[in-house]
Amino acid sequence: YLLYLHDNRSKRSQALYVQDEWTLGASTLVNLGVRHDGSDTDESSTNPRFALIRKFGAATTGKLLYGSAFRSPNVYEKYYVTDVGAYKQNPDLTSERINTLELVVEHYLNRDFRVSGSLFTYRINNLISLTTDPADNLLVFRNLGEVTTNGVELRAERAWAGGTRLRASYNHQEAEDQATGQWLENSPRHLAKLNVSTPVVAGWYTGLELQYVSARLTPFGNSVDGYTVANLTLHADRLLKNLDVSASVYNLFDSRYADPPSEEHVDDLGRNLTAIQQNGRNYRLKLNYRF
Repeated sequence: YLLYLHDNRSKRSQALYVQDEWTLGASTLVNLGVRHDGSDTDESSTNPRFALIRKFGAATTGKLLYGSAFRSPNVYEKYYVTDVGAYKQNPDLTSERINTLELVVEHYLNRDFRVSGSLFTYRINNLISLTTDPADNLLVFRNLGEVTTNGVELRAERAWAGGTRLRASYNHQEAEDQATGQWLENSPRHLAKLNVSTPVVAGWYTGLELQYVSARLTPFGNSVDGYTVANLTLHADRLLKNLDVSASVYNLFDSRYADPPSEEHVDDLGRNLTAIQQNGRNYRLKLNYRF
């Protein structure tokens, strides 16, 4: 019998959220909210939300959105240590915080065809990251610097009377570590999705999804290649009175791709991994029964 970890922690949290909405004339809406969070283990945080929504005619809407949020460190990041020769705790780890600003335009080309675009900028402070302490060469989670992300997102959605639906999106972002000026690790510059679903027989639908992720940087200066995967699903809602059924094939074409590792991922000889291979083709059968 070996005891690797025995650590009991408790936390009490509370939050208060208030929101109101004002209509300014026939075409402008203002939404304002604020939330306050506190706990007995982490610092308190107050975060506003703001939205200005303007209709430019019957088919076009513009939105200006601002908000802030926070994420407290979890018990894994603060306390989880099973090998004192490789890791150490950081009880003083603090919350990471984000401020977001987004400009969105939505337009209906007709009743069944919608397109939208957005420009966004995010700023993250005190980002929680796993790093090696040069003083003792131990892995520890710390609040490291500031990250800024700027980008654009385009979306389109088309529906047909027979039940077929097509959705597509593209996202380009530049995420930069402000301390080093470098491209942020494990952050793709390009993301794209294409999804089509259509009825096949009464009550049954099929959906095909394509996902593209561009190359991503690892902590060791190299990068993992971009990839495209396809997922196929056949599903029936309410096959019986309370039963939903779906069958899926993920990574339909058995593509080989990898995700970036972190500094804690090593092989049997203790060498850092440069990539983590992901699953090939795999299957799932799901039954969902409602009582």
